[in-house]
Amino acid sequence: MTVDSAAVAVLALLLLLGGAVVLLSKQRLLPWTFPALRFSESARAAERLPPALSPPSAERQVQNKPSHLELVPAPGENDGERRDRIEVDLKELQRIVEQQGAALIAEMRHAHALLLAQAEADANRQSAAYDRFHAEVLAAIAGAVADRRNGASDRAREVSAELYARLARLEAALSTVTNPILLPGEAYQPPAEFLPEALIWENWNEVGERVFALADAFSAQRLHLSAQSRSEFGEIITTLRMLLTRSVYPNLRPEIDLAQQATLRAALGEIAALLPRVRAVLEREYQEGWAD
Repeated sequence: MTVDSAAVAVLALLLLLGGAVVLLSKQRLLPWTFPALRFSESARAAERLPPALSPPSAERQVQNKPSHLELVPAPGENDGERRDRIEVDLKELQRIVEQQGAALIAEMRHAHALLLAQAEADANRQSAAYDRFHAEVLAAIAGAVADRRNGASDRAREVSAELYARLARLEAALSTVTNPILLPGEAYQPPAEFLPEALIWENWNEVGERVFALADAFSAQRLHLSAQSRSEFGEIITTLRMLLTRSVYPNLRPEIDLAQQATLRAALGEIAALLPRVRAVLEREYQEGWAD
């Protein structure tokens, strides 16, 4: 090969290498310093870092220090030495490009891992918040149901206690007019012999008022009692009315015969047996209210 052809080949190779280096530097893939064109690539790379990533370490900055590609032949350097030097410089540039590419991939993977961790943490917080909200809603519903149930139970106990008191006043009025020897709280029993005062119609006014007050209180507040208690109490009220209107009131007269006295005593005996049934219904309703 002649000297001219060798010089042309070297010059063409230098032009190709120079064009490749310039192209890489324009695409910001190759930080390098040129005698006529120098810039701080490390500062621009720091500006392009995402907020969640930290700037490169000092060790990496030293490793990424731009290499110097000298295209001007050194004094006394022959063609072979120049080619060898250029090959070495190109290999160094290739190494730097590969190193920066690997570092960029590592940073991207790190950023991706941070984003995944943050997304997982956000999802866990949202799930925990939803679980807390769900538990609070269930607790509020359970509390409302319990309050409503407790309120209904309290009202049922109040109604049972009121009806029980009215029943006691009815029994006391019945004892006063027919068997005054009995004390309040004693179970009612009809007398063996009727006093004259027991056969006077007007003396039974209080008994009629007490019966009506008991029936009226039951009718106005029966909704607060259980279905079984409503049914039993209603039947008892009806039976009490029939005994008073059919067997007691018609036989209230100053002079009655033995048959009328027997009818009156039998009716009062049925009433005496009826009163404990009423008390049992009300006591059961009251105790069930406490059990709820």
